[in-house]
Amino acid sequence: MNCVLILVLAMPNQNKKIGECSVDNCNRQAKALGYCSAHHERIKKGAGLNPEKPLRKAAISITDDQLLEAAQKSSSWREMLNHLGFATMSGARKQIQNRVKQLGIDTSHFPVQKPRVECLVEGCEELSHGKGYCSSHYGYLVRNGDPQKKMIVGKKRYNAGGYVMLDAPKSDYVTSKSGRIFEHRLVMSQKLGRPLFPYEQVHHKNGVRSDNRIENLELWSKNQPIGGRVRDLIIWAKEILDLYGSEESNF
Repeated sequence: MNCVLILVLAMPNQNKKIGECSVDNCNRQAKALGYCSAHHERIKKGAGLNPEKPLRKAAISITDDQLLEAAQKSSSWREMLNHLGFATMSGARKQIQNRVKQLGIDTSHFPVQKPRVECLVEGCEELSHGKGYCSSHYGYLVRNGDPQKKMIVGKKRYNAGGYVMLDAPKSDYVTSKSGRIFEHRLVMSQKLGRPLFPYEQVHHKNGVRSDNRIENLELWSKNQPIGGRVRDLIIWAKEILDLYGSEESNF
């Protein structure tokens, strides 16, 4: 049986001015089928017009008078953006700032943004990113409490999640091209005498991700069927027993 897909579009509003979006309370310029680009995009996505849902504001929709009023009533760029209805990190921020400068609107009462300076760590020539440190040293500060503490012990490295990463390119248990492996996976691999499968995970019993003693680790597996014939499940169960054995105390 053949199915016929019918796309139903809302009829444009005949009471609108020529060139305006046909949706009520929308005075944007029509782009396609009588709708502005935003409402036309909603139709294409199958979401309907949803005229009651506010459209994302654009900098071009702000008049010069509104910019002047917002600048006079605000004490910073952040406050001005909020006054105009924009988020602080809105993509329209730069456009609004450029328009304010072009119009010659006085913003001398706004605080001047401090220029970025070199990282506080001696010998580092990178520019500051947070709390006076460059992005690298600031990352060390956040993760390790010390901007100069890289947490490298021999060839151990601590990633952002607190897991220990090892460089072991010659290990038989490392399958990555980089030669790196998480220490907890290496410890479990050594216990099993084989590399771990992608569906196997190693869980830290006490929640401390850097405590990789074998007694603190337990093997988890995502290898399980979502359902199937009983005979197939029996075969799968036998494969699990062949792989891990029947002594649950080992894990």
